[in-house]
Amino acid sequence: MMRRLQQFRNRVMSLVGLDAKRDELDAEIAHHLELLAAEYEAEGMAPEEARRAARKRFGGVEHLKEDCRDNWGVLWVEATLRDLRFAMRQMTKLPGFTALIILTLALGIGTSTTIFSVAQSTVLAPLPISDQDRVFILWENHHERGIRQFSVSVPNFEDFRERAETVDGLVALRGFSATLLDGDTPERFEGTEISAGAMALLGWKPVVGREFLPDEDQHGAAKVAMISEVLWRERYGADASIVGRLIEINREEHEIVGVFGKDTFVLNTEVHIWRPMAADLKSENRSNHMLTVCGRLKKGVSLEQSQAEMEGIAASLEEAYPDSNEGWGVTLEPIYEAFVPADLRRGMLVLFSAVGMLLLIACANVANLLLSRGSVRAKEVAVRVALGAGRPRVIRHMMTESAVYCFLGTLVGLVFTIWGVALVRGFAPSNLPRVSEISIDARTFVFSAVACMATIVLSGLFPALRLSESEPARSLGGAAKSTGGAPSKGRIRSGLVVLQLALSLSLVAGAGLLIKSFKRLQEVDPGFNASGVHTFRVTPDRGRYGDAESRSLFYQNMIDRIEALPGVSMAGMTSSVPYGPGTTSLNVFSADPSALEPEDSVQADWRIVSPKYFDTMEIPLIEGRVFTRFDTNRGEPVMLISKELADRFWPGESALGKRLKPGGGDNWNRVVGVVGDARIRSLSEDPSPAMFFSSWQWWGWDTMSFVIRGNGEPETMVLEIRSIVQEIDPSQPVFDFQTLDQYVSTQIQSPRLNSWLLGIFAAMALSLAVIGVYGVVASAVSQRTSEIGLRMALGARRGQVSAMILKEGGWLLAFGIGIGSLLSWQFARLMQSQLFEVSPSDLSTNLFAVIVLGLAGLLATVLPVMRASRIEPMAALRVE
Repeated sequence: MMRRLQQFRNRVMSLVGLDAKRDELDAEIAHHLELLAAEYEAEGMAPEEARRAARKRFGGVEHLKEDCRDNWGVLWVEATLRDLRFAMRQMTKLPGFTALIILTLALGIGTSTTIFSVAQSTVLAPLPISDQDRVFILWENHHERGIRQFSVSVPNFEDFRERAETVDGLVALRGFSATLLDGDTPERFEGTEISAGAMALLGWKPVVGREFLPDEDQHGAAKVAMISEVLWRERYGADASIVGRLIEINREEHEIVGVFGKDTFVLNTEVHIWRPMAADLKSENRSNHMLTVCGRLKKGVSLEQSQAEMEGIAASLEEAYPDSNEGWGVTLEPIYEAFVPADLRRGMLVLFSAVGMLLLIACANVANLLLSRGSVRAKEVAVRVALGAGRPRVIRHMMTESAVYCFLGTLVGLVFTIWGVALVRGFAPSNLPRVSEISIDARTFVFSAVACMATIVLSGLFPALRLSESEPARSLGGAAKSTGGAPSKGRIRSGLVVLQLALSLSLVAGAGLLIKSFKRLQEVDPGFNASGVHTFRVTPDRGRYGDAESRSLFYQNMIDRIEALPGVSMAGMTSSVPYGPGTTSLNVFSADPSALEPEDSVQADWRIVSPKYFDTMEIPLIEGRVFTRFDTNRGEPVMLISKELADRFWPGESALGKRLKPGGGDNWNRVVGVVGDARIRSLSEDPSPAMFFSSWQWWGWDTMSFVIRGNGEPETMVLEIRSIVQEIDPSQPVFDFQTLDQYVSTQIQSPRLNSWLLGIFAAMALSLAVIGVYGVVASAVSQRTSEIGLRMALGARRGQVSAMILKEGGWLLAFGIGIGSLLSWQFARLMQSQLFEVSPSDLSTNLFAVIVLGLAGLLATVLPVMRASRIEPMAALRVE
């Protein structure tokens, strides 16, 4: 090993002062020749004869120089430089051919690098958490009620934290709505409360100030807070003196003790304000599940071991607290899997597979283009071989040319990557994790370098091997034809075209499935009319609006004044708009005889809504009535339910007047109306059972969303609503202005992006495949010109010649479609999770892909066929 390192060092050092070494070698050889000539002159030879005898005795000077340079280890450098110069000359002689190869490689490498950049930032990059593999999220579950993952109640969290021995610690996070007042204008931000030890466990470090102290996580402790680095820079100008400053959060003074770094995250939520949880255990309800609990495994402890321990603790809690914990279990999920959902990982795998196929198609296309020049390069290679170049030297020469093409293709591909990353960031769904981090970094360049080397091998090696087999006698004697050959003779080129066609069919079929799935998703009836509905959210301060009367007056005043605005037809409220934040569900039991046993329940979504909510959303009333202002907390508790929930309990009969018990226990609500089913959780999921409570009876919900149906411009409506709220309460912020259509569009953003990207990939692949088919068939016509002329001279009609060429192109299409059908079936299975109401084996889509590929292939064959049919026999025979 040391010897090889020394040799490598000597070769590297020999590159230093190379020109001086050459001059020194020339002088040394000249000196030796002079000495030999002097000896011969001393023996009586004439000077000219002496110099001739000296050169003869000394041997070949150039050969000796080459041996010396080889010993220096730089001969390969000189040869490579010569090959590079020759390759550049060849490229300038054939600018069209060169541009086609570079563009083909740029498309393949550029798209691959773009998708890698997206995947690296969103899926592959580690989370900003120390020892990520040991961190998990603890979820509670209830299999009988169909609850797979649920938040944890505060008392249960405390019990898990005290009893767990397989973890270094458990911490909890709880979101809250923060109204920040530090000046004249209040602003609303997402906030998170964290338990003691959360920063240390998750590896968060403040960029300014200090962490929370354990004593500050006690009920009644002094109010402290931390703000995000983004908020610190944008609002406070990165002023380090912010530490110790008092700010008002939800009408309570808090001292800022630090600034969180920009890498801090809380499960896909952009948080700007943190404070200690400081929970009051005496007032916390064990049935109120609202915490996100994280833990870190002890070293040497597996997730399965900790899962078993947590299940044991959950069982003991179920036994100790049957009223609240009966049937509740626990699940541990690695934090990476929680933050990067399986659907996202599968979607990225589909896109990566697609760009991989596109890169293979590009490489096959370039290899075919290089092989197509075989007839032109055959004599050149034969001359090199005849002059003494061995096969390795020829291969190296050809691979150098391929490396130049691939290097330039990679550079252009990086330009495409810059554009592609910008486009993806612009069209990326808002719920894509860390979408703001998608960028081009060092890892992108490393990937592009690896892709470049792969394309050099895939596109250049085989043509180099084929051309290096050239026989000088045949090539120089004119007997040889192209090494590429026609379809009947060039099986290699035909095989590459078949590969291109097969991969293209897979991409076209996959794109067709995604587009059809996206179209089906767009056509789904959500059960409400989102068109013309504007929304915003408001969180009344509990200090000022803590009782039902004050809060109801605040809301009703807002609704009345909003409905008086020009262009507004009606307005309502809800605790959560469809597909928006605040999604809630609860198990519900029947208090009256039903199709279910008394102990059985149904997991149902629930919302708090105002009387005009259903009219504003245009959710149909099937039977009964909607809420009125008389449904207050002084009267009988009432509710509306969806048709799906009504059919679960009382199929085939009316649900009006029946009683249901949300959450169990003794409290019940009477059903006064049944409304149509609506997809309020996800556009791609069937409508789930739902129940609705009157906002006049439930005033305890912090944040309410207003829904306004009108024909005004969103910008104008925002200004008018802000003005109304400022008049009612200048300290009350309103936020999250959106149209309901924007909420609906979030459900189709990801399918739209996937179908858009795969559609582009399919179009590029199809174009490259068409170029490949055209190249092979056109080359066949060109090289069989004499044969075609002879056939026509012997009586063959032009139609027969056209049929012969079409047949050969048809065989390529047939094989490509046959192999591609198998590949597309496998590719469709991979992307099954990305499809909505479309089968991977959808016959019409796959048949359409076959027709598109077939027509494109035939179109690529038409021009060569037309050229073959126009060949004049005598002109073709004179070529020979």
